[in-house]
Amino acid sequence: MRFIVDEFGSSYLRPPTTEELKRILTRNAERGMPGCMGCLDCSHWEWRNCPKAFAGMYKNRRGKRSVVMETVCDEDVWIWHLFVGRPGSHIDLNVMHVSPLYLSVPNGEWPPRTFSYTAIGTTRTLLYYLVDGIYPRFAFFVSPFLNPTTEEQPFSKKIRTPREHTVTRNRRTIQFS
Repeated sequence: MRFIVDEFGSSYLRPPTTEELKRILTRNAERGMPGCMGCLDCSHWEWRNCPKAFAGMYKNRRGKRSVVMETVCDEDVWIWHLFVGRPGSHIDLNVMHVSPLYLSVPNGEWPPRTFSYTAIGTTRTLLYYLVDGIYPRFAFFVSPFLNPTTEEQPFSKKIRTPREHTVTRNRRTIQFS
């Protein structure tokens, strides 16, 4: 992991600049997701060379040794946040509660409140991440409805598909890098 941070950290593993964030927000608004900064997801990454001393702690639900990676990426699969190292038995919510990205929101450090967007007739300044259904219903997490029942909810299918494609591409990119 140290190689990834040393090699790519200054270019990729950092919050987007104001110009980059404007580009991300513009592209996501064109896709029907105004105010979206990217897709946030956790995935288990098998740790083949895990030291035996850590084997039990880093065992996931399938019995494999793994670490949990939290990533945020845009539709170009630019990974601008990577948090690695939680033991494999952890789920997304456990990782979220110790993530620097999550902790920066209540502290007011991130995301910037200088951008505004309008969604369903309401103007907002708190940007959000697209997440899956396991995350809590916070204002900075938007999760699509799996089975829409109201007139507003079909919009969620429109955002679910791009999120799934982006997250899948992100996982493939990390796996084969």
